[in-house]
Amino acid sequence: MLLFAYSVDGSEVRVIDLAGGEDLPGKRELGLFFGMVWLGKCDELWVFGSNISSGMSKEISKAKERGIPIRYFTKYCEEVCDT
Repeated sequence: MLLFAYSVDGSEVRVIDLAGGEDLPGKRELGLFFGMVWLGKCDELWVFGSNISSGMSKEISKAKERGIPIRYFTKYCEEVCDT
């Protein structure tokens, strides 16, 4: 699971491998847990692509609960209206 962290103006991108690969038991769950922790520090949630995994769905729901703005993008990084 990768977390993409963008600066406020979008000029800096950091990619963090939260799960470190799926090869060890519990890595996915650990990655999902830390994804939720990081979500609490975010000003916005950006969703890329139309294939929403169960983990992404949970993050989207949590962002809505917390009032975090959500932006949706195609797999080509074109912004679309939120759904």
